[in-house]
Amino acid sequence: MTLVFIAAVLAGTAHAATVRNTDNVSYRVIVCDEGCRRSHDNADRRDFWLAPGESRAFPCYDRCFVGIFRNGAPPSLADMAAGGNDGFFRGDEAAEIVDGQVRRRR
Repeated sequence: MTLVFIAAVLAGTAHAATVRNTDNVSYRVIVCDEGCRRSHDNADRRDFWLAPGESRAFPCYDRCFVGIFRNGAPPSLADMAAGGNDGFFRGDEAAEIVDGQVRRRR
């Protein structure tokens, strides 16, 4: 009985952020929690291809980073810093890829 209650509480706290590709090319997207800022900790990192017009939701429990691979390499710490708040999401926020950049949907 206790396990069922704990599972229900945890399920209720999960959020899903969404990213949509508005460009006419496919992008390889990376999503990770704040831990991805530390190069030694990529346990929650996920990457996937996003076709033109495609949207995908992903779990975001606290604060998540969304970025685009460039020339086969994931975003660097400098890329993350340059993106400012547009690359970071909380809870149920949404993003769009516009002209090769991740932007928070306003």
